[in-house]
Amino acid sequence: MRFSLLDVSASAPGGQVRGVDSHGREGTFNVSSYKGRFLALVFYHADWDCLEYLQAFADIGDKFKSARAEIVFCSTDSPKVHACWLKTESCDGGFGGGLAGKVSGIWSDPAGELSSKYDLYDEEENECLDGVVIIDEDGLVRHAMTTSLDFHDTANSTLELVKMLKAYSLDDKEVKKEAVKKVSKPSVSVPAAKMVDPKNMDWNVSKDKDLLKVVDIAKKLGRPAPPHFVYCPKNPVFDLIPAKIRRLVNPKSSVISCSASIYRSIVGFEGDQCLELETTMKNVLEAACETGEMNGNFSSLSHLNAQDKSNVLSSEIIQLTNLEPYPVWTEGQGVFVNNFKNLAAWINVDGQFHLVAAAKGQDIKYVLLRLQKAIVTIETAMKTSELHGFQTLNGGFVHNKTGLLGTGFQVRFSLQLAGFENASSTELEKAQTNLGLSIVHSIRDNTFLVEIVQRPEDGELDIVTRSVDALDKLWRMDMELQSKLGIRG
Repeated sequence: MRFSLLDVSASAPGGQVRGVDSHGREGTFNVSSYKGRFLALVFYHADWDCLEYLQAFADIGDKFKSARAEIVFCSTDSPKVHACWLKTESCDGGFGGGLAGKVSGIWSDPAGELSSKYDLYDEEENECLDGVVIIDEDGLVRHAMTTSLDFHDTANSTLELVKMLKAYSLDDKEVKKEAVKKVSKPSVSVPAAKMVDPKNMDWNVSKDKDLLKVVDIAKKLGRPAPPHFVYCPKNPVFDLIPAKIRRLVNPKSSVISCSASIYRSIVGFEGDQCLELETTMKNVLEAACETGEMNGNFSSLSHLNAQDKSNVLSSEIIQLTNLEPYPVWTEGQGVFVNNFKNLAAWINVDGQFHLVAAAKGQDIKYVLLRLQKAIVTIETAMKTSELHGFQTLNGGFVHNKTGLLGTGFQVRFSLQLAGFENASSTELEKAQTNLGLSIVHSIRDNTFLVEIVQRPEDGELDIVTRSVDALDKLWRMDMELQSKLGIRG
């Protein structure tokens, strides 16, 4: 990393930057134009990934204005990306215009020219570090640090710090002196963040109680980020919003079909309550149909005659997902299939709730968008039915699907691999080991069913990106085998 010569307190470094105002209008901005007011300059690493971080500041934007302070956000994303993010609906991971009037705008710092002046730029990742800079009405930097606090704690602490710093104005001439024995008001000098242990920092404080409160807040904001660890939220969710899905890349491989599944257990239903669960989830799915988001039919499998069972099992969604038919259906088992035959919800099959979307071809993004919309609709319908939702444990979802971890999420691809089909079995075993894949060969239709071997740290996004990457590598390996074996397509 490159470090600046930033001094606290001292004149705020600046320069013109491009960006957008809170309405999404592009323009040129400068730190110096905020003289006469306090400025909270909030750096963050990327649009779309930091919605909660920015929203926490926007939620108390009126309180900042009451304290004669402005909020400005800054990242390396372009003004056009900022504008798109501002206008995107909240259900798709944007602000839906909700920042208008609450903050001054979002600045763009693509090369880190501004953020590096405040020691808040990561050259290796080419992104701003999450941090806060407070500049007073005289254009002096009063605070500049990274923080690992919770989003809301960061926003509220920044507001509190602004209020306190306003009460202790600094004389720029006095700041430059090595020692000040007598001043009319106590002053605080908060050093810039250079990843130094706060315990060893030379905090220039008095015994004034209010001033000590300022320093305490600054110390909290200045704590270095903890070492990387796998974060498991207390209330897990299906962590693939439409905005993330649309930024994914489909596989380049020649794929016959792709599918995505979610496995869950319902809160409040034990193994001997199959009939109650089937009735309840049938009502939930019917309620979901009424919203217009899902349209289809629910069938109690044990009550179907032979012809109806055959129709269900021959449905395209069943064929695409390669689900093996059960020899005998028991009481309490049911299935919902949408009218387009590309989405299904199984009840009590394998003793759990199983939602699956599938499509021919390699457009996994299309499949995921349908799956995400369906699970959100079902969760909403569950709330209206006064259900407590899906079972969770240790930050993950409870299910009994072998090979899946706390996400209960699975992505699978079906394709033909002529090279591996004609090569020795050791070639396929080697590919599975090297790429971290589970590959099952179906002799019935000469296809291979491919999915990744999940790791404990994998989230939904990791599962999809790793799957696509491994699949494309497998496909290229097969092309090389075909060429080596003289196989012609």
